[in-house]
Amino acid sequence: MSRDSADSQAGGRIGRAGSAKPTKAELVEQLGNEFRINQNRSQVFDDIAAEHLGINQTDHRCLDIVQRLGGATAGELAREAGLTTGGVTAVVDRLERIGYARRTRDERDRRRVLIEVTPEFHERAWRIWEPLANAWQRQSRHLTRDQLELLLRFLREGDAILDEQIERLRALRDGSE
Repeated sequence: MSRDSADSQAGGRIGRAGSAKPTKAELVEQLGNEFRINQNRSQVFDDIAAEHLGINQTDHRCLDIVQRLGGATAGELAREAGLTTGGVTAVVDRLERIGYARRTRDERDRRRVLIEVTPEFHERAWRIWEPLANAWQRQSRHLTRDQLELLLRFLREGDAILDEQIERLRALRDGSE
């Protein structure tokens, strides 16, 4: 789908009829639409990546979390992924069987068990994500430090909003709201 057709299907527009500059409300609407488009495209990319890796989306999400955190306990992974600890055990068992994750003792606290991604996973994953990472680097070169800081702040504030909304939905699901 072309960007123009995606914009028209998503309700995106340049501005009001006859206006070269969109209103703030129109920009906010366009931003919301772009987030939705980006989220959907990211999901398609992740679906194909998971298929290429021979795993399901939950396992893929857990690998991403563990890799991003540099290792995690089962409890940390459960909280971050929105799973039960029993669900995390099943995920890690599957990932260990295919060689993508391993359980190791925490060097600082031998009572803690950390889940880590393996070098094999890094190698396979890098073949998928390296071209994307390079494209993001090229894309961000034209941005100033202030623009990058603004984007980071906006995304982090958005993460906090999503955390609140996730808790709200859990409460609705569980019948406590």
